[in-house]
Amino acid sequence: DDCTSGIQNRVGVFFFVVMNQVFGNLSAVELFIKERAIFLHENVSGFYRVSAYFCSKIFCDVVPMRLIPVSIFAVITYFMIGLQIDVGKFFLYLLSLFLVTLSASGFAFFFSASVRIFAVAN
Repeated sequence: DDCTSGIQNRVGVFFFVVMNQVFGNLSAVELFIKERAIFLHENVSGFYRVSAYFCSKIFCDVVPMRLIPVSIFAVITYFMIGLQIDVGKFFLYLLSLFLVTLSASGFAFFFSASVRIFAVAN
């Protein structure tokens, strides 16, 4: 539906889809705060570098906890919303959701690494 109400409906749906992804990824705020003491002890002891810890946290958190659920969410919502059945447009929608998810997770990681107390980051 390309009329004004159809466009407004799609804009509203996209707003709520983006907000769902942003707020759903705020759980990453507690990621670094909980393990700060353990990390500092192990880093000072020379068990691993900061880059190794960060990369392992990214790969172990972002892929299974962020991108896989977003893929399932995208498959369900794309067809439930009634968007055009086109492979290219579906993958553009999926890519957009991936980027929103990675951005929200990145902000959450930043705040998590910046503060020491969960209440301050939250």
